[in-house]
Amino acid sequence: MLGKARSGGEKTGKNPTDPGKKGTKKSLLTDADGGPLGVVIAGTNVVEQKLLAETIEAIVVERPEPSADEPQNLCLDKGYDNPRSEGAATAAGYTPHIRHIGEV
Repeated sequence: MLGKARSGGEKTGKNPTDPGKKGTKKSLLTDADGGPLGVVIAGTNVVEQKLLAETIEAIVVERPEPSADEPQNLCLDKGYDNPRSEGAATAAGYTPHIRHIGEV
């Protein structure tokens, strides 16, 4: 059973999953070690697939050019299983690895 966190309260902010509620969504791109590369902040009403291209463009470090010998992989969850997300990843030079809807 889910309930409110004892230490939470007003300090934790609004729950972004409540329909009709205002909130923020953070789209974060990290390297293989978890270091942040780019971040985009948007309203909760924006779907993840629309944020992917913006998040890739927000990378703040110089990226090496991907090659056949050293491809740059981008792992994404089922929320990105659509042509728009795959196209954004490919256009940016990434090899996309996207979990498919229905895949366990």
